[in-house]
Amino acid sequence: MIARLNHPDYDRWANQIKRTGGCRQPIHLRGKVDHYDPATGHLLHRYTTRTEPDGILRVPCKTRRASRCPACAETYRADTYHLIRAGLVGGKGVPETVTTHPTLFVTLTAPSFGAVHTRREHNRKAQPCHARRNATTCPHGRVMSCNARHGKDDPRLGEPLCPDCYDYTGSVPEPDLAELRLADWAHMLGFRGHFSTRSRHYSTTLGDIRADREHHARLNDITTGRLPLFDEDTVLVISEWEYAGKGHSLGDQLLAAAITGTQLGGVHDL
Repeated sequence: MIARLNHPDYDRWANQIKRTGGCRQPIHLRGKVDHYDPATGHLLHRYTTRTEPDGILRVPCKTRRASRCPACAETYRADTYHLIRAGLVGGKGVPETVTTHPTLFVTLTAPSFGAVHTRREHNRKAQPCHARRNATTCPHGRVMSCNARHGKDDPRLGEPLCPDCYDYTGSVPEPDLAELRLADWAHMLGFRGHFSTRSRHYSTTLGDIRADREHHARLNDITTGRLPLFDEDTVLVISEWEYAGKGHSLGDQLLAAAITGTQLGGVHDL
């Protein structure tokens, strides 16, 4: 930690940490981005991670699970809020006439339609999820048992022991599917999909929201001189990236928490 604080490129490292939004396990990328004049082939500008701290660029992991990374999960939560809000009241390219559309909120009781990972306690001690001495094997080759003692934040909780066996469509009565015209949506009810995968039919999309954020970040980079002012439609952009790892060292994690005001992760995050 002392070495990081005293290093000449500390300010640039701290700027990378801020740009990740406090991500607990940022992805490390190594590579370059070249801008060429398509008519002459002349190199107009090059960005390379060789000049970055540790020779890498740190970017957010973008997980949806708060147990893995609270900062990225919060970004996803906020994006989803705006997606739902636009679908209800308009905005972000969605007309206000959307307020005249009927609104339904469908909830399902997942455990009734197949075995799912669960947490049971006895005398305040976690019990095996689905312990079976003579467990059967489902048609898809999965053993229908689980001896894990799941923690409260285990991401597997609620997920089917076998996603292929789980009766997603059956979780909504057939008459309701026909009446509510949900047959085309049944594939994503449960754990196989997500309501946002069809959001363009009733709202904006997470892709559009993220594109707006990236556009704002690019304008900021141009304003601060980090990127050249090029019309992306008039230059040839060639990128080369490779995965170089993820996460922080213990010292870097302490500094990142202080810089971004985020909580420290567990030992498994280091």
